[in-house]
This record gives sequence, C-alpha cells and structure tokens, in this order.
Amino acid sequence: ELKQNGTLVDAEKLKPILLEHTNSIRDEIGRQQKLLAAVQRMVDYISITGGTNMEPKLVKKAAFTVVGMEWNNKSSEGGIPQLWDRFVPREDEIQGKLQPDVSYGVCIPGSNGDFSYIAGYETAGEHIPNGMMTFTVPEQTYAVFTHTGSLSRLGETMELIYSKWLPLHGLEPSQGMDLEVYDERFTGPEDEQTQIDLYIPVKP
Repeated sequence: ELKQNGTLVDAEKLKPILLEHTNSIRDEIGRQQKLLAAVQRMVDYISITGGTNMEPKLVKKAAFTVVGMEWNNKSSEGGIPQLWDRFVPREDEIQGKLQPDVSYGVCIPGSNGDFSYIAGYETAGEHIPNGMMTFTVPEQTYAVFTHTGSLSRLGETMELIYSKWLPLHGLEPSQGMDLEVYDERFTGPEDEQTQIDLYIPVKP
C-alpha cells in the first residue's frame, strides 16, 4: 500500500521481505555463476586437449639417487638425444640398479639460462662408472602426465603442460626438477605408440 506521495506505508515491515528476496536472487546468481564456470572449464578442456584425457596424478616422491651421464646446454656437445645415444650402450656398467627396467631423464635448471640433463638409473650410488656421475633428486610433489607418440613432439607436450594443463587443473609449478620416466611402455623415440611419464614439480 502506498501513500499518495509514493512513499511506503510500512517501510519497516517491507524491509525484511526485500532483504529476503535480495538474498535469494544473490544465491541464485551465485549458483548460475558456478554452473557457467563449470561449463567454461569443460569448453576450455575440450579446446585445449581435443577431448584427450590429460588428468594428472599427484605423487609425492621421496628423494632418490641417480647414476648416469650428464649433458649441459652451455658446456656439452650435441643435444639430449646424442646423450642417450652415448649412454644406452654403457647402461649395463651401472651396478645395483633399484629398478632395472626404469630409466630417468632428470632436468636440472641452473642460473643464467644454464640447464643440465642426466640420463640414468636409480641406484644406491655406491659404484660410479668412469665418465658417469651421481646426483640426488630431492623429495618433491609432482603432477604426473603421460606423453604418447614420437619424442620429437615432447617439447610441445611440455609447453601444453605448463601453459594449459597445469592451470586448467588448478596446479602451480614449483621450483624443482622435471623427470622423464622411461619404463616398459617406451618402445622407441620415433614410435607413435611409445609412452613416457612426465613428472612436473608442483606446489602441494
């Protein structure tokens, strides 16, 4: 009921009714915004992955020691593929492998653009063949993704992981060492069916 001048007769009684409607509308807007965000995440996921399932596993891996051969982007000749070419013929020289069927590529960031990579096996580190070295990877929490196909596209997968897939899953990379894990699913660097796991350090 309104007075002739347009003011409400009983504003105090109307106030809680308006507040209730306001809160109800606000709650509904919140629900619709959450629904819209979920739909947008699905659209982003499909556009980024083409529908491919790249849901990472979160793994906390204890510190471990690798024995192998090292390549450095500033001081070594060739590249990482050439490092593996030199390492594979000598891998049987490594004694006491804890997982004989699993080899590692350990990516070690340095300073001023320096970058090292170790091809090796997890061992107790008690015997180091001539020309090889030992390195301890610290305990880290990882998001684990699987790369399928030729290793010539590994760089593209890493770019997608850091630029798209980690943010898509609400994960933030941490300062640490990426791991490439080669097991029985690795059937050759050019095989389109080959698979390797990529361990990306993330904040817990």
